[in-house]
Amino acid sequence: MFLFAPHVCFFWEGEWGPHVVEPSRQLYETELVYLSHGCFDLEIEGLCHSLRPGAVALIPPGFWHESRTGRRGGVMRHCIHFEWAPHPPRPARPMQAFVGEPLHPAWVSPVPEAISSRLPLIVQMPLDSAVLRVLNQVLTGLRQGSPMGSYLLWPVLAALLAPCDARQSEQASYRTAAALAAIKVRDYIDRHYREPHGYEVYTDLTGLSPARLCRVFRTVVGRTPTAYLNDLRLSQAHRFLQEGTVSVKEVARYVGIPDANYFTRIFHRRFGLTPSAVVTKKR
Repeated sequence: MFLFAPHVCFFWEGEWGPHVVEPSRQLYETELVYLSHGCFDLEIEGLCHSLRPGAVALIPPGFWHESRTGRRGGVMRHCIHFEWAPHPPRPARPMQAFVGEPLHPAWVSPVPEAISSRLPLIVQMPLDSAVLRVLNQVLTGLRQGSPMGSYLLWPVLAALLAPCDARQSEQASYRTAAALAAIKVRDYIDRHYREPHGYEVYTDLTGLSPARLCRVFRTVVGRTPTAYLNDLRLSQAHRFLQEGTVSVKEVARYVGIPDANYFTRIFHRRFGLTPSAVVTKKR
């Protein structure tokens, strides 16, 4: 029996279209990811897992991971960031650290020693399983702002962490309208990163002023919307260049950076080498 009292820090859910990539990142809390529809790839510390409906993943703090969809899209994910035990109020901190950013040890939510050896964990469950029925009650409670959402998380985690045969037989601290608006903008960027857009679009989506949105987005995501957009474009560009099927100029246009010279400058700043060097290295 595991002894823990999970405390939800943040909850969000949303649908992804085709060819969406979340840049590689490390979390400060543990994240539960539940896939209710569609398929996508979850890469953790270089090991890729293909998730299909009914999959539940537990990603501990400090593990590099990246998510990406294929050509079809139609992916519905539900994500719960939580601490394994209630913690005294912390100073404002981002949810994650991206490549090139330090992960501050003092901000990391610890995982109990008896549990840490079992993580990360990915479980594929039948859609009619009792565990998923309870997990859906957790999601309903979190959507409604009911404490029941947090209370029911414990049996879900206990079942996921139990041996396979056993498994078969507070309101989130960042759950505010402003934080949800930031996630809405992030999801929009994930789906439309190839298109030209900026704060005018984001403020229309959320009703927040550019300054307010920028502050909230930085708090929740860890960087400004513009920085997140550029990082996503460059991560996707790096992937296309490694495949070596199109030219540098075509990749730059495809990811939404039509100025090839500017693309080369920020790509070099991000990865420490030019786009052409990535193509040459691949060959």
